[in-house]
Amino acid sequence: MAGVASYNKVRDEFHMMIGYCIAEWAGIDDELFRIFQSCTETKLEHAAIIYYGVPGLDPRLRMVDEIVRSVLPKKTRASGGHDHPDVKRWTAIHNDCKRLLATRRRIAHQPIRAQESPVPTTAPRIPYFLDTNPAVDTTLQTSFEIYVSQAEQMRGKQSKRSSLKLSDLRNHLIAISGVKEHLNKFFYNVIALA
Repeated sequence: MAGVASYNKVRDEFHMMIGYCIAEWAGIDDELFRIFQSCTETKLEHAAIIYYGVPGLDPRLRMVDEIVRSVLPKKTRASGGHDHPDVKRWTAIHNDCKRLLATRRRIAHQPIRAQESPVPTTAPRIPYFLDTNPAVDTTLQTSFEIYVSQAEQMRGKQSKRSSLKLSDLRNHLIAISGVKEHLNKFFYNVIALA
């Protein structure tokens, strides 16, 4: 029974981390909407109709990027010059968000499987120097992963991607939490003051 309890605990932790990631992406979507609504200076209801009428976070991010760039300061010289610090800041946030969207798509659309790997444990019954054949117990350690299905691998584009393990999901959660925080600060420090 301890094996089942351990399996359930590992499974629940993995699925819970998926849920945390999805919830954090919903927070990013909220931040993008707030920035969009403020930049367009439209009524909340009208902004919601436009923003949420665009299906998917990737196209919404592109739309918000265009709107934000339209309200940020332009280069001082028509033939070039340097981007305003707010433009550089937005570009960094946008690029981080865009980069993380690939992992978000994998979390949302790829299958999950349990992996069992042997974990050898040596447990000699007599002092090791007297035993010519020490007993080796092998227990199985279960982990879960999001993987690229065989059918998807046939496309060729996804075949080199490694599975997403619990540690990858934790790192993704940290990264998207950082992006959400940057979006929030960008709104209050740049967009709300414009």
